[in-house]
Amino acid sequence: MKIFILELFFYYFFLLYLYWRVGYIYNRNGNLAFLGSKMPNPASIITYPDSSECSLAWTGHLVHVAIPGARGEYVRWNNFLDVLPHPQGLGPLFTGQWNLYAQNPDSSSHLFGTSQGAGTAILTLLGGFHPQTQSLWLTDIAHHHLAIAFIFLVAGHMYRTNFGIGHSMKDLLEAHIPPGGRLGRGHKGLYDTINNSIHFQLGLALASLGVITSLGSPTHVLFTCLCIHSTRLYYSKLHYIRITNTSQGSS
Repeated sequence: MKIFILELFFYYFFLLYLYWRVGYIYNRNGNLAFLGSKMPNPASIITYPDSSECSLAWTGHLVHVAIPGARGEYVRWNNFLDVLPHPQGLGPLFTGQWNLYAQNPDSSSHLFGTSQGAGTAILTLLGGFHPQTQSLWLTDIAHHHLAIAFIFLVAGHMYRTNFGIGHSMKDLLEAHIPPGGRLGRGHKGLYDTINNSIHFQLGLALASLGVITSLGSPTHVLFTCLCIHSTRLYYSKLHYIRITNTSQGSS
């Protein structure tokens, strides 16, 4: 129960962070944007490395808290500066000997929550499941999220933003015309259509998030509900401010 509460708190804190980011993006210039207004730079918003940062943060949690806890060494506020996640610390990272982090993994006889059968590896690619918990190995999960963080950090610069590198999203969409023209002009105008409608963007975001979280745990489903609820509150707030400003301007 405590783990569930902490996980829920983490998700809700992350939701508040996204809530603040959206508000900052739309209101940093003093413009209260709502329906019919364009994003300042949609490519920057889409490729913003939030996904990379979150994956890296989750890797840090697994390496510094979850994996030691699974091996019977509990990290709390009073000892988190003293407990090393790996016996060699950051040495293999700076020397390029990253393979040392995968040596000596937990054995198949590891008793979860104790040091019995525990190893010292923190980033592995073992495959399969822990025989006791029937879950993926935590060291495999940490390795996965670290790789995702690196990939998203690089892929975050795939589309052209303020730095002039990458591809133009609008040019890519409008260049996609089927051979023979049987399907019309392809995606021409789709970029402006999505960029000009926050309702369109919200629909795509919720549809994607709903599909992903429907495959996850009930905690993720609850997180989706919190996202939808907070998003509705946010747009309701913008709508109220827009109506208020309109009425004040007309008077």
